[in-house]
Amino acid sequence: MAGAPWTEAEDEWLRMFYPLFSNRELERMKAEDGWPRSANSIGQRAQKLGISKDPQAGYRREMPRKMWTPERVAWMREYVPGHTESEISAEHERVFGFPLTEGQICNAKTNLGLRSGTHGGQFKPGHEPANKGKTWDEMGIPEESRERMRATQYHKGGKPNNTQELLTVREGRDGYLQIKVDPRNAKHTMAFWIPLSHFVWMQANGRDWPEDHRCVFADHDNRNFDPDNLVAVPNELYPIVQGAVRGQVPYHDRDTLEVAIASARVTKARYRLIAAARRNRIERRETQGAEGR
Repeated sequence: MAGAPWTEAEDEWLRMFYPLFSNRELERMKAEDGWPRSANSIGQRAQKLGISKDPQAGYRREMPRKMWTPERVAWMREYVPGHTESEISAEHERVFGFPLTEGQICNAKTNLGLRSGTHGGQFKPGHEPANKGKTWDEMGIPEESRERMRATQYHKGGKPNNTQELLTVREGRDGYLQIKVDPRNAKHTMAFWIPLSHFVWMQANGRDWPEDHRCVFADHDNRNFDPDNLVAVPNELYPIVQGAVRGQVPYHDRDTLEVAIASARVTKARYRLIAAARRNRIERRETQGAEGR
């Protein structure tokens, strides 16, 4: 039977501590904090979120894979820039005798810090679409599919979504309100929609929304946009403030939220000290082992 769904606060907690501790240690920590999860569940959730252990934190040393020999790594570093994935795979097959999958190439580029500098699967100049000049009948599109296409296609006199007036407010998929702003006056949007809470906060404080922060509604009402109700909380403290650690101070207004943030800073510092002590123990064991050899 499946366990309880992972919460957003748990995910943030996992992002913060998974790189530093083993799954068994995380299992113990979560049990102590009142959010029991098995080591297996923690590992599966971390894999789904794309989180990995950090060798620099002393968790474990990176083990070289047999496939990526120094010769193949040197070839990748030389050939990848300026070539698409299909070209890389074909050339690898010519040189080493077998092609690479798309996943192998992407993982290798990430691990080695390489970029092709191309546009991935973008069509090259002169490419002719397979459906160019063809009718729905010629393409064999069934009637039920056509009805769905008609419902979403552009109609004469209609307006694309990106032509909505500035300062239009809408409800996002997460239930929070968003507002459309001019990108020349909003630092952190390439799309034109930003959280309405960020917009109100910026107007009240006269500066851009601080990076790496989350907006917290002090009274838990995401429709209360009183500037005093909007507090910028650092991402690293957000899961703790939201109750990811047992004993964290609850909040119901701005004053109690400020206390919860201060308490979260203390908790974060404590975990950092634990991680630092763990790294020191590992370094001492490695030093003693080297001296023994």
